Amino acid sequence: MKKFIFLLILLLIASGAALYFGWVRIPENSQAVIFSKITGYEDKAIESGSFHWRWQKLIPKTFKVHIFDLSQHTTSVVSEGQLPSGNLYSSILSGNPDFAYRISFSISYTVNSSRLPELFKNGSSYAENPEEWYREKDKIIESEGNKFIASLKKSSGTASDSSEIEKKLGDHLISSLNDITVTALTLNEYNIPDMDLYNEAKRQYLNLVKNKENLIIESESRSAKDNADLERQLELLEKYGELLTKYPILLDYIKLNPDMDILKEKIGTSQE
Repeated sequence: MKKFIFLLILLLIASGAALYFGWVRIPENSQAVIFSKITGYEDKAIESGSFHWRWQKLIPKTFKVHIFDLSQHTTSVVSEGQLPSGNLYSSILSGNPDFAYRISFSISYTVNSSRLPELFKNGSSYAENPEEWYREKDKIIESEGNKFIASLKKSSGTASDSSEIEKKLGDHLISSLNDITVTALTLNEYNIPDMDLYNEAKRQYLNLVKNKENLIIESESRSAKDNADLERQLELLEKYGELLTKYPILLDYIKLNPDMDILKEKIGTSQE
């Protein structure tokens, strides 16, 4: 009986030790990706607030738990400037409308926990350096935000409902970055000029430029024609001079016939 009790106690101690050493502890507001040299990465991250136990943890030097703080990260993006050639186009309109734009937004996000195991398998920098990973995401968010803003600048009219723009911006960022979870997004500033007015100013300006070019071409063409006429007149006078030098008697004829038909006839004969 004593032997049985002793074995039972040993079994309970061993079970307790196995339970203790196989217990995977996850800090509050964190998740973890489990890796074992025996079974590899688990497909899902585990959360804090629940009891997690893995038998692989009982085998020394084969088990690792990657802990991730799910505290949100916040970044801000500002995009501002003039629409292309906005000052030029504005100068031809009454009142010189302002074609400047400024949009700013703030976004809070954290890593998408469902993607954590995949990030590890793909060798993401998040595995070793979460801060560097967030810096990379900040750059991508800025780039995608500017793409969205560029699409607004190409659209007609001016969207006045900032809440609608905020929603569309959030949808764009979420669809572009599926490895983050957006916890908050705020459109801080939204100032886009009237794109219809801008496009009309652009059309008028380009028409003015085209008309100016046409006038220059027409003027150059007229000048070339005038120069050609002048050259022909000078050439004709030169022929007259040659004939008068050769036939001085024609001077008397010219006095009687001012229309100089005979000179024209002589010029034609001499050219033949």
